[in-house]
Amino acid sequence: MNFARAYRPILDRAYVGLRLTAAPQIKALYQEHDTKPGPEHAMPFAFTTGPIPLQALHDAFIYQKPDLNEHITTGHLVIDNGQAGLNAQGTHIATAIEKALATAGRRLWTRRPIPTMPDDQDLDDLTAIIERLLAGGHRSPGTVWNALTPRKFTQQHDREHRLATGLGILRHHRADAYRSAWREQGWNVDDALEVTDGPTRDRVEALTDQRDMTLWNTLDEDDQWRLIGITGALADGLTSAAR
Repeated sequence: MNFARAYRPILDRAYVGLRLTAAPQIKALYQEHDTKPGPEHAMPFAFTTGPIPLQALHDAFIYQKPDLNEHITTGHLVIDNGQAGLNAQGTHIATAIEKALATAGRRLWTRRPIPTMPDDQDLDDLTAIIERLLAGGHRSPGTVWNALTPRKFTQQHDREHRLATGLGILRHHRADAYRSAWREQGWNVDDALEVTDGPTRDRVEALTDQRDMTLWNTLDEDDQWRLIGITGALADGLTSAAR
């Protein structure tokens, strides 16, 4: 199986489990500020280092079809000269969400009910691999990954912050590859959501794998194995979140 296709559900499980673990704290944050979630809720890392191109924001939420005008008038979104950013309250909330995710990661990733689960060295290795991917300057065939990277962290960001943010950003490389693939086949958003089989779907998936693989090919085979093995072994919080 193609590495890119094999890694995607592993990455999704790790990040979605992290989000579910942090969800009560994030919900309380919006209640505290008496405001509704905006784009910063799903992508806090997109805004804490400055604005991103408006096209990247549109692409990131293309399947949800949000009303950006509503977020501008009643939320935290600020559009200026083709760039999408946040007002002061939105930036504060995005930063707090990143902290909540790091805290959730710290809770999850220190769980080792059996000794074969990732230890501190494994977490350090995984974080280092992901940081190299984010900082390497690799370009995707879309807009979102290119808006989020290169990303370099500072000393004020602890390991859990860097790992949580990195897992979130990594997902957007394949998302860019997928959008470019279905657009090339002449599909619209509804086609991408509704067409589940057939020769065009097969071509879209093959193109997605091929284009997503360009990122993972920047790693050697040992690092690919480390990436997929450690990510897959992270405690993910899905069981506890479902109870």
